[in-house]
Amino acid sequence: HLALWSGLRAGPSTIAKIVALAPVADLVYAAGAGMGDNAAQALLGGEPAEVPDAYAEADPLRLLQGRVPVTLVQGTADKQVTVAMNRRIAARHVEVDYVELPDVDHFALIDPLSEAFRTQVLPRLQDRLVRAP
Repeated sequence: HLALWSGLRAGPSTIAKIVALAPVADLVYAAGAGMGDNAAQALLGGEPAEVPDAYAEADPLRLLQGRVPVTLVQGTADKQVTVAMNRRIAARHVEVDYVELPDVDHFALIDPLSEAFRTQVLPRLQDRLVRAP
């Protein structure tokens, strides 16, 4: 979440491309789904209806407008960040390059020492990173 949010806020003058690994890219969705034991509510101090300004400021989804190319990588076995949320984001935002890795869980996806990271994440990202503007 933080890397995606800060990269989108910085904009194209300082960031060429963002690669987000299993991000919580829609905080309102995350709050509604109770993802991460209500982590969005804990981070922002309440439900979206209670602190709408906090959600508006912190939600990466509101910043996805083609300012910076985004590659969003999601594992289908992720129990921490729902596949449905990131599929929904990819379907609604054509500027998002969505990569889905079958049978990869959250921690294998984000751990550079894991076999899944070496064999699935890196190979799929190498071409995308080389093509970054």
